[in-house]
Amino acid sequence: MAYGFQVTKASGQTELFDEGKLRRSLRHAGAEEQVIDWILQELAGQWYEGISTKTIFKRAFKLLKRQHRPS
Repeated sequence: MAYGFQVTKASGQTELFDEGKLRRSLRHAGAEEQVIDWILQELAGQWYEGISTKTIFKRAFKLLKRQHRPS
């Protein structure tokens, strides 16, 4: 899926959102592809121009943590 919005990095620089970076981080945290797809789908409606990468990753990992919580 292609997203065309700018994100604000911790340094204050802005750049085009790169879905691959978020996917890699979630993979390194142990998420399976179907879970990663679900997280991206859940977050898609919450993104806006200039959102910080910190906010994106915080929301993504919150969903990942909730997904892997024991029943």
